[in-house]
Amino acid sequence: MNDAVRNKPGTALSYIRRVIAVTHYLNSPIVMSRLQQLCNLIREQLVMIEDVWQAPGPNRDLYLSDSWDAFISYQMPKIVERANKFADDWLRELERVYNARPANDPDKALVLQNVRTLDFYRVQMVATGLLVAGYP
Repeated sequence: MNDAVRNKPGTALSYIRRVIAVTHYLNSPIVMSRLQQLCNLIREQLVMIEDVWQAPGPNRDLYLSDSWDAFISYQMPKIVERANKFADDWLRELERVYNARPANDPDKALVLQNVRTLDFYRVQMVATGLLVAGYP
C-alpha cells in the first residue's frame, strides 16, 4: 500500500473503496436478510446438536448455540472495526502525502477529493455497523 499511496493513488483508493463497499454491501437488505437467515440456520443446527448430546443423561451440558451467539456478537463489530482501521489509516496517509505535494501536481486535487468522499462513506460504515438480527 505504501507504494500505491505514493505512486499509484488510484490503486490505493480502489483498495480502500473495496473495503468500505463490502461493509455497505453486507448491509444491503437482500444480503443482510440472507446473512441473518444463515446465522439463524447455523444456530438452529447447533441447538439440535445440543439436544441430542444432552439427551443421554445428566452432566452433559453443551452450549454451542451460546458460543455461536457470542461469536457473532463479537465478530460483526470486529469486521467493521478492522475495515475502519484499514480505511482510516490509509486515507490519512493519502491525505498527508498529497497535501504535501506541490499545487501543480496533476493528481493532488483529485486524490484529496476522493479521500474526502471515501472518508464520508467510512464514517457512515462505522455509524451503521453490521447488525445481524438477534445479535446486538
